[in-house]
Amino acid sequence: MSERKIAIIGTRGAGKTVFITTLAKYLSKPRNGIFLNPESYEVAEYVELNWAILNRSEWIPSTNVEQMLNWKFCTPGNISQLRLLDYNGEDFHRLFTKKEFLNTTSSKDQELLDYLRDSQIISLLINLQDFLDESLEEDRIKLKLQRQIALKEFLTEIRKDKKRDIAVVFTAYNQYKETIEKRYGNQKEFFQQELPFVYYEHFVKEHILGFPVSAVAQTVINEENNRVPAQGFLSEGLDNIIKWIINPEKYTQAYFNRKQENNNVRK
Repeated sequence: MSERKIAIIGTRGAGKTVFITTLAKYLSKPRNGIFLNPESYEVAEYVELNWAILNRSEWIPSTNVEQMLNWKFCTPGNISQLRLLDYNGEDFHRLFTKKEFLNTTSSKDQELLDYLRDSQIISLLINLQDFLDESLEEDRIKLKLQRQIALKEFLTEIRKDKKRDIAVVFTAYNQYKETIEKRYGNQKEFFQQELPFVYYEHFVKEHILGFPVSAVAQTVINEENNRVPAQGFLSEGLDNIIKWIINPEKYTQAYFNRKQENNNVRK
């Protein structure tokens, strides 16, 4: 096993459980030599029970259970450790909005920080709904700003170690794509308007990537008028995340090379 440790974390409502369940099932059989192997019975059970819930056209209930779930991320010639720390996502906002991580004495906080600093590759899951709120109420404006500052400070702190690769994963993108295109025109304009501090400091300057992902890409309205997973649903965007995890530096460089080539063509 290599020294690489891959961390998956998420803010409140970001869909960590749905994301890791679909990713684990997607890689439960080798795809081009890539395989996600659970390290314990409990991890395998966690995935299978959650997968059954999604396939009953139900959403997985939110959980406050704090546990570390581990898989071996197997690729041709290499095995890394992929870890999910399933914790209350509000801790993320609390720690990073006002830089509480600098002086925390909480063992719970320290566990999260140690987990992040011990990882070489980090995927941070974000709920786009956090930034699509157009309310002009003071409390809602403050909350929206807090979420952006928390994301900015997290990326700044964790990126101090240049050996660490980070990507931001925007989950349930299919639910918000139409709104983003209608309201902003495209994804780039959305980032520039609603996440300017993050966009210019990290996405542009530091070349951190943002991945739109839909772990459950097809949904339907049930009899209770709730949107739920469709039978036989597919996932979208997982392949790009997998490619990035395998070789973050190579994938990121190729992405920005293509972007520069497209800009040159338009000129």
